Amino acid sequence: MCIRDSLSNAMKFTEKGSITIFAKKQAEKLCIGVRDTGLGIKEEDKGRLFTAFGKIDTGEHLRMNSQGIGLGLVISNSLAKLLGAEQIQFDSTFGKGSTFFLELPLKEGNQLVTSQKPENEVQWHKHDCSCRRILAVDDNEYNLKVLQSMLNRLHIESEKAYNGLDALRMLQTAATRLSSCQGKECGRYSLVITDLEMPKMNGLELLQEHKALVSTGSLVAI
Repeated sequence: MCIRDSLSNAMKFTEKGSITIFAKKQAEKLCIGVRDTGLGIKEEDKGRLFTAFGKIDTGEHLRMNSQGIGLGLVISNSLAKLLGAEQIQFDSTFGKGSTFFLELPLKEGNQLVTSQKPENEVQWHKHDCSCRRILAVDDNEYNLKVLQSMLNRLHIESEKAYNGLDALRMLQTAATRLSSCQGKECGRYSLVITDLEMPKMNGLELLQEHKALVSTGSLVAI
């Protein structure tokens, strides 16, 4: 989660240039982190980063991260300490980019033993339609890519929407084709995985609007 949070922040605040994930051994420690060429952090704002609800909510930071509340780094820093790091460290220059990293102690372990497991252990419950697709809804492109990659490995079809309003339109379109459902062509969604905070329409509003418009069906939402 520590690296995922740093990567998510890098993607939010980097509009051009590059984002690099790195890992290297230094003495008896593993240094792992994320480096970007994004917005960077002003000197006067650096003291707020590891303070609960210490979100930088001015200027370009607010424009690029309107949804955050300032808890991600606080939680990640606590997890880093539980893993043995002193804390998440960073180096940042406003207008040039940032590097966030942690140093974890390396300990000698036992030989890794792996076991053979079936590639696909997911079992779908029997349904009145052979259509088994998932609709993923999130305004964070990185989250959608990770989720769809996981679903693809399980051979599960999925589609994506970037806000609740677009997702609602997709659900309505799918609902109109249920009467002529014939395999994958019916377009039915068996499951919706949605974020909560999104622009235009949030996750709760999406489910409420869908429930009001569709009185039948067995759509499951997470």
